[in-house]
Amino acid sequence: MNKHTLGPWTTKPEPMTGGTWEVLNSESLAVASVWPGELGADVVPANARLIAAAPDLLSALSGAVQWLGDLLAEEDPDGFVEAMQPLTDALVKATDIIHTPEDDIDWNGWLNEEVSS
Repeated sequence: MNKHTLGPWTTKPEPMTGGTWEVLNSESLAVASVWPGELGADVVPANARLIAAAPDLLSALSGAVQWLGDLLAEEDPDGFVEAMQPLTDALVKATDIIHTPEDDIDWNGWLNEEVSS
């Protein structure tokens, strides 16, 4: 079973570390550190915010996949797989749990069972 640190996540600059930003869980424990590295300090805050948004984005994407899947399966079965593939690819990348659009998945239940536990 694939697990991740539950959200919400927040960000905080760490001025003593040369421009590093921390991504923190709800208990203010570090989930990730974002360093300037070769990209430079200008992108660090935005990258940290994007990482901090990951649990919310995963939840929103799961809900959108469920809603869109239900809608397309009824309205346009031929366009279902094409429309769903980028969404399910993103879920697979985020969770490393492999499903295809052809699978009849309750994505909200799957998210709660496989990802959030």
